[in-house]
Amino acid sequence: MTTEDRAQMAQGIALILLAAAVLQFGASLATAVMPVFGLAALVLVRYTMMAASHTALSVRLVPRITDRRQLWWGVLLAVPLLAMNVSIYLAFARIGVGMAVSIEMLGPILLGAISSPHRRGWAYAALGLVGMLLLTGPTLSTDALGIAFAAIAGLSWAFYLLANRAAGRRLPGLVPSAMASLTGLVVLIPIALVLGTAQPLTWPVLLIGLAAGVLSSALPYALDVLAMRRVPMHVASTLQSSHPIAAVLFGAIVLGERLTPVELVGVALICTATTLVVRSARRQPRACSTQSQTRVSSEDSEAGERADGS
Repeated sequence: MTTEDRAQMAQGIALILLAAAVLQFGASLATAVMPVFGLAALVLVRYTMMAASHTALSVRLVPRITDRRQLWWGVLLAVPLLAMNVSIYLAFARIGVGMAVSIEMLGPILLGAISSPHRRGWAYAALGLVGMLLLTGPTLSTDALGIAFAAIAGLSWAFYLLANRAAGRRLPGLVPSAMASLTGLVVLIPIALVLGTAQPLTWPVLLIGLAAGVLSSALPYALDVLAMRRVPMHVASTLQSSHPIAAVLFGAIVLGERLTPVELVGVALICTATTLVVRSARRQPRACSTQSQTRVSSEDSEAGERADGS
């Protein structure tokens, strides 16, 4: 590796870590203003930012689509994407950003285990489950409903990855995620108009909500795109394990969340399981390199998405 290659690698790693920090900072800001915005309005803001950025980058690719019926794959993608975003925000409100994002990671971990040709993939998934039990307690006594929302977000993330892979074979570039976000807007706008905001918005709260939308969608996507030009896929995928760490950090800074030492060990086990699953997938070309696909495509990511969704 030349000096220039090492510099490119270092820049790419820095960009991925920055994307994780930006995404989880945005998630923490969104959680802070959720009592004022309400869930529907807050998710609508995030979707609007995502749709604006992804659609702008996809318009020029639409003429390449020879069979317009394939656009329905983008509409199909909206189902797990919307479920992931709504459920993770509900989890944020009940169990906090750090715990919710950590539990959400179990969805891609499980998908990686299922996709792995090796039995050790299931051992890695079991390691992630142990981490979740350390986070929630063996009886799930922390907040059963919040944990359930985070688990639904994780499963939705896994289904999003599968649907996004299928849509990506038929539609170019970001057309699938652009279609998914536009479909989500069609669903969210009337709901948000009916429900309104939970409380009257002030300008500071509105600006924070808009900033959260940008930080949790358009900006981390741009950083991930820049990073993917500098680092190999397996490096980018492995570094996605930094998301729970960033979520714990910004949950503490922005929201005052505090995890016990045992819960922090649980987060560490989930991060370790994520890294091991990705490394296992790297050894098998057909295995699912889960994490980076999500964060580059969406949210959510997540959003990430993850949302990330998150």
